[in-house]
Amino acid sequence: MMQKAEKNEAIEKVRSVFEEYIKASPYIELLWSDKLGYVLMSIDERTSEIMESWVVTDAENLCRCLMNEIAQKVLDAMGKDHDTYELSSLERAEFEKQLKPYRDQLPEYAYLFENL
Repeated sequence: MMQKAEKNEAIEKVRSVFEEYIKASPYIELLWSDKLGYVLMSIDERTSEIMESWVVTDAENLCRCLMNEIAQKVLDAMGKDHDTYELSSLERAEFEKQLKPYRDQLPEYAYLFENL
């Protein structure tokens, strides 16, 4: 039972760090389900349809998903349509600038920021 409490605490920390980003984003929603826990949804802004949804099983995956969302937002803003793992040095610099506030609050996930 202790492991589950610690896992939920870690998920809650990541959720709270990204809370304002999630609220402001038209593309994602994070909802609580009494049956499943947190559910992260990807939304089509034009149609308001749920494109994909994931049950959040751990804080690391939630953090990774939210970082990928921010990377995609950076690419969209720059008019690029390639995958996030193909970031140019200019795109990476902008991505790192966007992620800095989250990275500073989540040093335990620094390896995720470096591996994206």
